[in-house]
Amino acid sequence: MHPNVGPGGQIIAILSIILALGISTHVVFIGGGTQFVWPYLMMMPIALAGMIFNMPGGILVGLIAALLLGPYMPLDVARGLPQTTENWIIRCAFYVSIGTFVGIVAALLNAENKRVKGLAEIDESTGLQYASKFSIHAAPYKKVPEKYIVCVISIRNYSDIQAVFGFMTAKASAIQVFTNFQERLLDDTATVLHISSTAIGVVRPGSLLEGADFLSALAKAIPRYIRINNVRLPVRPAIGVAEVESNDLNQQAPFDKALFACEKAATEIHGVATFDAADLLQRQSNLSLMDDLYKDLDQGGCLSMHYQPKQSLQDNMIYSAEALIRWNSPKHGYVPPDRFIPLAEKSGLISGVTKWVLSQTVQELEHWRKVGIPIDMSVNLAADDLVDEEILDILHSLPKRLGSAFNGLELELTETGLVKDFEATSRALEDLRAIGYKIAIDDFGTGYSSLQQFKRIDVNTIKIDQCFITDLLESEESQGIVSASIAMCRSRNIQTVAEGAEDEKVVTLLRDLGCDFVQGYAIAKPMPADEFRAWLFTQSFPGSKKLG
Repeated sequence: MHPNVGPGGQIIAILSIILALGISTHVVFIGGGTQFVWPYLMMMPIALAGMIFNMPGGILVGLIAALLLGPYMPLDVARGLPQTTENWIIRCAFYVSIGTFVGIVAALLNAENKRVKGLAEIDESTGLQYASKFSIHAAPYKKVPEKYIVCVISIRNYSDIQAVFGFMTAKASAIQVFTNFQERLLDDTATVLHISSTAIGVVRPGSLLEGADFLSALAKAIPRYIRINNVRLPVRPAIGVAEVESNDLNQQAPFDKALFACEKAATEIHGVATFDAADLLQRQSNLSLMDDLYKDLDQGGCLSMHYQPKQSLQDNMIYSAEALIRWNSPKHGYVPPDRFIPLAEKSGLISGVTKWVLSQTVQELEHWRKVGIPIDMSVNLAADDLVDEEILDILHSLPKRLGSAFNGLELELTETGLVKDFEATSRALEDLRAIGYKIAIDDFGTGYSSLQQFKRIDVNTIKIDQCFITDLLESEESQGIVSASIAMCRSRNIQTVAEGAEDEKVVTLLRDLGCDFVQGYAIAKPMPADEFRAWLFTQSFPGSKKLG
């Protein structure tokens, strides 16, 4: 039987076949008998029966058609000439053959269609139904419950296995994990589904409060080790859990919440996390924030640059200033840089910010030179900026554009950004330094770079992170770290800048420790361009005459 024909369709098909048989028989009779072409009309209901009801249907209707045009149907109606026995028997064999052939072909096509449909719904490697094809009405529940526990299980160390052993081994390991899981999960009410090559889903009726035992069994069912080519590999699962309503399973992507929780679980020590609506709202807020940021980057009116000076602790002169982006959004209000910059970096959207900052700061540096301000300017870069061809092209074009003013441009990169891709980043920094850029490492002491790596980088300035400066007066540990950092930099002829100094006593202690420069509210807050220039002309800087 055709898989797409339901009970209602079957009734309509049977009635259509009966009507076609009747019409064909009538046409043969009024057309003059079986000696003419009209008996071929019987092939239509026979073929229809074969297509819908396969071979049994084709044979049955073929026999019926043969009998209708059998011994009682004249060869010539006008002369009343009957058929010979051989005539209608051969016709019967022909009709049955047609019904059999069409029925067999239809059955083969239906089987192939079912196979292809199965491939679209079932993952061959695990034998699991795809999560996208899941329906609670098709699950083995006596009735549709109100609440469901939805879980997503992923392999946290899948990428590590793939990096070491290759794609095929990683895939084989995932298949083995998920196959073993199915065998060990002894719960008839749970439905296991395929999500991706690295994740499966589990759906079970009930609430989280009711399903504590199930979740425990779920965790136990995951094998902790598998063996691939005689190598015993550890399995580090991440389990995301969510409680959803039945309507959510029918109307939305069933595993969205659990997938979200699974991402969080991958960062947890125990590898388990429950869906938190607040986290989802935060992510949606982040998306909205990034969308509005890039709209404002195009328009430019809501973004501005502020400049914070760095003062020498030897002669109290201002030798440089750091360019800092500020965003005052009409929708979100003032958004601090430590809110939107990390989001832009993590999302890979930082290049637009960097391009805008470079455009603004280069213009400001040119203006400084025109009004007689010879101090340096430092600009912050993200690690991704140093592998971005467009950013690198801009940076390589600036020496020619700025001419003599270029001498005062410094690039700041965080220590964590440096170690993100040390080899690529260090090469880019070497190239930039070779064409005249000054290089500074920001937030020094908070990253994970080793002294060996640090020795391989030729930089001009190290900025000691403010977390060590904030409690410098109270913490002997911070004093020790700052003192050691200064000594190490001095041994390599690298300047040191202490950022985040907000107290004169801190400034005095930094001077005693031998720090070269200080930056923070103790000197001045970040200021808009006009305000900074006005403030600067009240200070001492190279070639200046401090106003009264």
